[in-house]
Amino acid sequence: MPRLGRGRFAPRNNLASCGVIAPVRKLVGTLGVLLFVALGVVGGLRVWNMAGSTYDAMTFPAHVAAGLAPRLQGSDAYRITLDYLQQASAEAEPGTTVAPSLTSIWAVTADQAAALDGCIPTGKGGGIVWVTKGRGGYLNLATHAWSTPSGSEVCSAPGGSGTIVIDDTTGAILGVYPNSGPHPSPRVTLAPATASPALPGSSSPRPSPSGSSPSGSSSASPVTSASPGPSASGG
Repeated sequence: MPRLGRGRFAPRNNLASCGVIAPVRKLVGTLGVLLFVALGVVGGLRVWNMAGSTYDAMTFPAHVAAGLAPRLQGSDAYRITLDYLQQASAEAEPGTTVAPSLTSIWAVTADQAAALDGCIPTGKGGGIVWVTKGRGGYLNLATHAWSTPSGSEVCSAPGGSGTIVIDDTTGAILGVYPNSGPHPSPRVTLAPATASPALPGSSSPRPSPSGSSPSGSSSASPVTSASPGPSASGG
């Protein structure tokens, strides 16, 4: 009886002969293309977010002056500023304001704050304050510790952008400075801020720039770290 060779039954177990290899390769290639596209989309979204298109209270980058440990966080300063701008928008004439938005957030000492806007008074001590800049209906609605509605015309007249100073100890607004025209030049020089990966929720209390005692606590999450911005002396 003749012996049967192994090759007679080999095609039944040969994947190439069964037509399996080609579809598998095609599937793997398709999955590779889809993965490449997905990574491209994710990368594009990250770049878009970094450009500030989707920043909110929890992700807006804050700059902290070297050596400071604020009690509040950048997200607190963000919310306080937007709350004020929304209130100001309600008080303004319809059609005269733009949607509120922030352009920068800084934590500095009260003495250093004057480097960020020439309208901020000097000689306010070593307490920590938050200085926010943005766009919207900036109106000096009330008398604050550092500003009044009847102050200098270039520092108090309504404008479409401006600066707000917030007390880190209490969260109270110390001053509002609409940008209605050329401001006085800053009289203080501030070195670039250091990046902070996560602002602490609490720290040793410092004197309040407004002279009031600490109250309350912040529960906001840390803000995303940011690379140091340009020197504050440059506006």
